Amino acid sequence: LNDIDQRRFNAYYTKMAAHLNRSQYNVLHRRYPEQFPSLAEVSKRVAWVSGITTVRYDCCINSCMAYTGPYEHLDVCKHCTESRFKSGKKPRRQWQYLPLIPQLQGQYGNVNLAKVLGTYRASQDSNAREMSDVFQGRLYRALCERYIEVNGKTLKNRYFDSPRDISLGLSMDGFSPFK
Repeated sequence: LNDIDQRRFNAYYTKMAAHLNRSQYNVLHRRYPEQFPSLAEVSKRVAWVSGITTVRYDCCINSCMAYTGPYEHLDVCKHCTESRFKSGKKPRRQWQYLPLIPQLQGQYGNVNLAKVLGTYRASQDSNAREMSDVFQGRLYRALCERYIEVNGKTLKNRYFDSPRDISLGLSMDGFSPFK
């Protein structure tokens, strides 16, 4: 990385490590512009270098719904009838997320991290007196004993047979698609 990119990544690291929100970061940017480039500049460069960019979706100002799929053409929330847009067709609220596949590709693209990911589950003591990890739990251990079933057909592999198998959890904060 060149000096400018190094400053950008240091600024990004500081924002993430200190859990700074946008306005807090902007205070640092205004006071120390050399060390803290604009957040737009930093975000754009981090996305370009990492290959991972956020995807934005318009949502209701009250988080009733997202304007995606069959609802992407709507201008008013079908639940609370609030307008989707401010003047000039700018969305009143958006939510963003990092797509999963590029994140997983990035993790497994790093040789050292791929090694850790491949051996982590095996390092968990399933006989520990206190559970400190999901891989020590009964559900995980039971799945490891079960053969995978797809559309009623039993396959020859068990769940988590391969060190490359991934266990995903879902945690949602804020927007509820089932509201």
